[in-house]
Amino acid sequence: MKKAISLLLLTLLAVVAVASATTYITKAKAESVALAAVGGGTVVRAVLETADNPPVWSIDIKNFKTHKENEVKVNAITAAVVAIIPGG
Repeated sequence: MKKAISLLLLTLLAVVAVASATTYITKAKAESVALAAVGGGTVVRAVLETADNPPVWSIDIKNFKTHKENEVKVNAITAAVVAIIPGG
């Protein structure tokens, strides 16, 4: 019984270790993806939000020519655009 519990605990620890070792895309990659998604502009702010599920880069972009602002959420693991929020 003790062996089974020890094995279970070791397995759980291994799963937690793998889950916490998640590699996120870089800030530069997230900014590039976000800029492409809204057709360009200037990044005003980029924040990694690991509390979100999935974790996302929240990128605020302002286009000074069109005076439009957007907040682009980029999945921090896959680099997929999760949302584009006008006015961000």
